[in-house]
Amino acid sequence: MTMGPVRAIAVAITLALCVASDSAGQAKISGSDLDRAQAALEGGRYAEALSLARGAANTAPASVRAQNVRAGVAEFLGEFDEARTFYDRAVALTPDDA
Repeated sequence: MTMGPVRAIAVAITLALCVASDSAGQAKISGSDLDRAQAALEGGRYAEALSLARGAANTAPASVRAQNVRAGVAEFLGEFDEARTFYDRAVALTPDDA
C-alpha cells in the first residue's frame, strides 16, 4: 500500500498535532517510541507503526500525545473503533481543551 500525497499530508498534520498536544505536566514516554511509530508509518511499515503506537499509549495512559498518536495511526489504517476510543481518551485527559 503506497501513501498518496493527500494521505501523506493528512498523516503529517495528524502527527504534528499530536506532538503539539503533549503538555508539560502530563506523564512522559520516550519520544523515540512515538518518533519510531511516525517513521514506520511514513516508511509504509503500517503494522509496525500501529504496534509501536499501541505500546506507547499503553505505557503512558496519561499522555495525550500517546493517545492521539495511537488514534491517528489507527484511523489511518481504517481501525475506526480503536481510533474513536483513543481520541475519546485523549479528550478525557484534557477536558478543558475539548
